[in-house]
Amino acid sequence: MRISIFGPGCVGAVSAACLVDRGHIVTGVDPDAGKVELINSGRALVVEAGLAELTRRAVAEKRRRASRSG
Repeated sequence: MRISIFGPGCVGAVSAACLVDRGHIVTGVDPDAGKVELINSGRALVVEAGLAELTRRAVAEKRRRASRSG
């Protein structure tokens, strides 16, 4: 399933990682170009156990990305 999450903060980032880990394709939406670039480079925006690795792997597998518009 393709899912969009608006806001890559604490809840959005962890939710996205969990959804990707369960096989979904997730796009995070945020107007901040810096946040979008960090996510698209495979870096997590918040510190949470395991989140950095999940984000890196999801971006590498093309199942996680970010955009400035929905």
